[in-house]
Amino acid sequence: MVHVGRIADANIAGGVSRYASMVGGEWRLRMDAVPASKRGEPHQIRREEGRRLVGRASGDRALLALDAGGRPLDSSAFARLLGE
Repeated sequence: MVHVGRIADANIAGGVSRYASMVGGEWRLRMDAVPASKRGEPHQIRREEGRRLVGRASGDRALLALDAGGRPLDSSAFARLLGE
């Protein structure tokens, strides 16, 4: 799992750690971060951070972007998405 910047909120960091410990089977979860962009315009920030995130992916890995503004999924739907 690669994310932008550091996770400053202790509750979120704890939740991420708990989730990482529950992932099993074929999945291995490793936490990594790319630096947050210092640019001013939102479209420039997204472009720069997106390049950094994609740059961390290796060729044989699936990429899945999670966004708080995206479609909400319950656990079962998220598991199906990962299975696809």
